[in-house]
Amino acid sequence: MSERGNNNPLLITGMHRSGTSMVTRLLNLCGLHLGDPRRLLKAQPDNPQGFWENLDFVTLDDRILARMNGAWNLPPVEKPNMGHDSALLAEFGASALACVTAASGRPLFSHGWGWKDPRCSLLLPFWSEIVPDMKVLVCLRDPGEVSASLNKRNGFSTRLGLHLWQQYNERLEQDLLCLSGVESMVTHYEAILAHPDRELRRLTEWLGWPVTDELISHACESIKPELRHHRQGFGSKDVPPHEKTYGRLYERLCGRAGPNYSPFPKAGLVEPDIFNERVAAKLAMRKTPPVSFNPVWTEIPGKRILSGSRS
Repeated sequence: MSERGNNNPLLITGMHRSGTSMVTRLLNLCGLHLGDPRRLLKAQPDNPQGFWENLDFVTLDDRILARMNGAWNLPPVEKPNMGHDSALLAEFGASALACVTAASGRPLFSHGWGWKDPRCSLLLPFWSEIVPDMKVLVCLRDPGEVSASLNKRNGFSTRLGLHLWQQYNERLEQDLLCLSGVESMVTHYEAILAHPDRELRRLTEWLGWPVTDELISHACESIKPELRHHRQGFGSKDVPPHEKTYGRLYERLCGRAGPNYSPFPKAGLVEPDIFNERVAAKLAMRKTPPVSFNPVWTEIPGKRILSGSRS
């Protein structure tokens, strides 16, 4: 992932419930044009401050995913070929260009135009053909918190929430590595909440926008920390031990999230290896493990290692 910056169209994406709406609104207040305000998805109870999604892009992305036998909550098995999927381009290219044309006409006072849709995490090769000079801002959040938020909003199980988090972020990471000409940056949900002024300044500098400190402060007033309902954390006591693939992926992405994010220490947060040891010790003291937990014990000289899942 590259981290150079200039004034190009901006795509804001990342897994659902990862702060994409919050970040989009912050950049909108700093001068990002999102198209006709009448085409923006209205606020709803699960996102009372608004989604800041252009319905033209969202509707089109849903159609493309359906064409691939998938949906936002069912990532398609097939992936768009890296810039060479002629069938998708032939069927949806004209509609995509129409979306871009409608959204890219911006007021003189704006710094640039862009759009936000988490679904683009699954369709990055397609959109890189339509908007080859775009930059991509990836919004990252702890997988346990994302899973808990999806459970509350959609009733998804922990396992499904974590699986979706992995699918979205794996595809983003892989596609951005292959699309070497696409500039990208990662911002972490925690960095925005803990150091909003510093993190927003980091983003606007990468975008090359001449934004004043006063405008940064004004934009940060839109952040409502009280709307955050989940603070479980990677490896916290309320989240089952993550598979190594989740941990490694999350660790790599956190490494790209800039200086304003530090994963440890954090209230209620323990590193995964330490967490596994604590869970194993507690279960060993019980006569039977919890009904909802499916433990598998592996014998190693001097150690017993627990793996499994809890739904």
